[in-house]
Amino acid sequence: MKDIFTFIWFVITGRFSKAFELLRAMNLASKAAFIAVGAASYVIHQYPTQILRLVERSYYVALLTTVDSEKYLPLSQSAQKNLAELIDTLERDQAVDLRRRDLGVDQGFNTWAVSQMIVALGDKSPVTSDAVRGFFERNMDASCGCWRETPQKQPHTAASGWTLFAMSKLGLPPPDTSIDFLLARQSPDGWWPLHPAKVEARNASTYATAWATLALCSLRPQLAADKVRSEKASLAVDGALNWLSRSKLTGKARWFDYPANDPHIKSISISGLAIHALHVCGAEGLLAATDSAWLDEIDYTIVDANDTDVSNTYIELMDGALDFDRTRHYKLQWQLVATVDAYPRGDKVQRAAAVQWIETILTPELAGPEVRSKNWVASELLYALKYLRQYVDTQSRSTEKS
Repeated sequence: MKDIFTFIWFVITGRFSKAFELLRAMNLASKAAFIAVGAASYVIHQYPTQILRLVERSYYVALLTTVDSEKYLPLSQSAQKNLAELIDTLERDQAVDLRRRDLGVDQGFNTWAVSQMIVALGDKSPVTSDAVRGFFERNMDASCGCWRETPQKQPHTAASGWTLFAMSKLGLPPPDTSIDFLLARQSPDGWWPLHPAKVEARNASTYATAWATLALCSLRPQLAADKVRSEKASLAVDGALNWLSRSKLTGKARWFDYPANDPHIKSISISGLAIHALHVCGAEGLLAATDSAWLDEIDYTIVDANDTDVSNTYIELMDGALDFDRTRHYKLQWQLVATVDAYPRGDKVQRAAAVQWIETILTPELAGPEVRSKNWVASELLYALKYLRQYVDTQSRSTEKS
């Protein structure tokens, strides 16, 4: 090693002839060591971020050997503090918005936005269940038993799914016609279109299917008294879960937004949502390999809650007209939710990678002004953070990473 350091000193001081004389005089073992050090230096220089990530990963792997639970995430005290403060900030914002706007659609809120806020706030909502129910019923389109993004647009499966999901969280019984709307719009293969569309594979929307599935399976308690609708909803959920598992990309934890349409996108956000639907609706038997693949495919570059995948696809409606899906799908929110879902099935290295990414994103900047000014972005982020909070191990880490 002394020869190697001498060589480096000669190069730094510009004595190149001395450096090469020393190199020629080295024995074989010294030359091999010199080459190894040089190769390592080159790799570190070319890939500093990746090397640092691997070094950090080794810490988290070692940490997990000291943790008993494979279900709960051992976040650092600083990450837990940031998580609590982020949730508190977003809950205050959302609660103020709901009180100030008084659920008024003419004040800039539609049913979809209110649904997201109600789901995200949970028991911190400042408005009563009766007020929410009244708002939903007033804004439901009686002609279809559905909800639209705005009154001028097409009936919307995902907006209806979000609304019914919110009703399930509040324990509210859904309007019969809203359940009938979803049941009537499902294709024989198990998928839903975003808008009422021709039953053709190119109109199959992974996003719409996931939200219709989450709505119907979450409403099981409310539907129990209506045996006919309950049985139909159960069959619809089973068909949807089967379609979601079939339409996944082979060997990957990824879905296209429109598997049989062109153009389509391979969406991290929609993939996370699909995994969440499979978990929430009881399809764990289909998920062992998918969860493992998801943890292998965590995208460490996703650190901004405003980052989106954007659909860019035409849909052929039932009357033959074309509509265009430009839905923005938020990456960080649903990567986080699916990572929490997948975490228990990972091995130590995969779970270490999950903890490492989550520690990275949990900073005060995650809920910056741009996020807080968009209630729909903030709502999905709040939902994801509160979902994470349920699975944080608050006991196992009393010290910080040095």
